[in-house]
Amino acid sequence: MQFVPFNSRDIKHKSIFGSIAAGDSLRLAVLMPRNFGCTKVTLVLHKDGEHNQYHDLYWCGMNGDSEEWWDITLSIPESGLYFYHFCYETPFGTGNIYLRSGGCGKIAPEGNEWQQTVYKKGFNTPDWAKGAVMYQIFVDRFYNGDKTNDVESGEYIYIGEPCTRVKDWNKYPATMGVREFYGGDLQGVIDKLDYLQNLGIEVMTPDQIAELKARWNDEINLTK
Repeated sequence: MQFVPFNSRDIKHKSIFGSIAAGDSLRLAVLMPRNFGCTKVTLVLHKDGEHNQYHDLYWCGMNGDSEEWWDITLSIPESGLYFYHFCYETPFGTGNIYLRSGGCGKIAPEGNEWQQTVYKKGFNTPDWAKGAVMYQIFVDRFYNGDKTNDVESGEYIYIGEPCTRVKDWNKYPATMGVREFYGGDLQGVIDKLDYLQNLGIEVMTPDQIAELKARWNDEINLTK
């Protein structure tokens, strides 16, 4: 059985599953092999796009004869999207704990981080959204309701290459399909509202509806 030093979906490791409110107390607990002789375990936490914050965990007891618990209880005062992993120190060197999969961690020199959503204190889900059937629409790939606004091949440059207008919606996506424009638009969504209603859709979340303008330096400028 593979050793799991931290599991964000196990209450023994994380006191609150999923998102938390700003200011709420959150307990995180890491399991370490006793033979590592850990002298320090640290939570490395950062808000998206900001610098790391370091919070030391405390030794809090044994788990059988071969493992030991380190934990910390903290609160995050500001809402936002956060990421975290752990690092540790031993007499033999240092190491890190990163996300493997399914919430479970692994001891590794590098890897992915766990994600923690912190929402504004007092926020409540609107009644109309509770239990609603939601449909996220990738507008460009949904339906072309206004052919006069279609992107033409070569009209924009993206990742160093010209974009392509797709006329055959049944073709297989290209390797760099992100450069392909199918022509779907908001008018197409409006034209298909009856179809969506018949599917039982109650809430729509359109994706990628910004107008794109190519700049001379090959970047995409989102202007609307």
